Amino acid sequence: MCTTCYNSVTCVDGFMEPFLNLSGDYELIVVDGGSKDGTYEKLLKYKNLKNFKLIRSKCSRGKGKQIAMDSSSGSTIAHIDFDISYSEIFGIINFYKKINIGKIYNFYSTVNHCAAPLIIGERNLFDVLKGYGDLLGTEDIYFYKKANSVNVLVRILLNYNHRCLKIRGLSSGNERRYEINLFSRIKRRLLMARDLLFVSSGNFNTIKVAYKLHGIKLITQGVPEYIFGKLLLPTVKAEKLDKAIPEVRKRYKKYLEEKQSSILSTEKTE
Repeated sequence: MCTTCYNSVTCVDGFMEPFLNLSGDYELIVVDGGSKDGTYEKLLKYKNLKNFKLIRSKCSRGKGKQIAMDSSSGSTIAHIDFDISYSEIFGIINFYKKINIGKIYNFYSTVNHCAAPLIIGERNLFDVLKGYGDLLGTEDIYFYKKANSVNVLVRILLNYNHRCLKIRGLSSGNERRYEINLFSRIKRRLLMARDLLFVSSGNFNTIKVAYKLHGIKLITQGVPEYIFGKLLLPTVKAEKLDKAIPEVRKRYKKYLEEKQSSILSTEKTE
């Protein structure tokens, strides 16, 4: 299981609670993206937890997820968010094992109001998709678009319990949780605008929807962010989707051919 951690010291104990009795069948990898509020230090108290690995690397959310996956050793990967306590995560993983037919599963809870996606799938399929991209807050959209291009993404609503944890008093999905001052707020919004435009081929509407901009705010906030976001597009390190998707399709075709070959080989042996 992989997750990323960002300036969320108040979340640490709540998040770690379900994993205190981690069995030998699982490993938990947390990537701290350069927190400065004591999150990393608080996580260190869990360093002796069985099969727990803590990595500190200044990175975007997308890159953090990729670091976690690259540092794992399992044949099944589960990406989870750090601001939610997944009390039933092992039950969901067991459910995934029963229904898995070679897809990436996006599990959403019908309980509570915070977003609680669990992305679970075969490691080989994650390798085919080549991760979330070095993106700040749109890494999931980037990943979903690549997964949908080869029809391997399945979204399932489940009635599972979880707790929504808060960062700086704000719940999941509120980007203001990561703002320290006015400068950091402006910087983050511009980078978010850049990444939104990157994954949407420059569609202004993505900024409007993401920040719920209406009326005068569309002009005073939306337009400047759109302009600066467009100017910053060359600084994005992720591969453009129009280039990435054809490569995903090639790798997926090879993946299916190798899987079929393996099945035929097994049948001949039997």
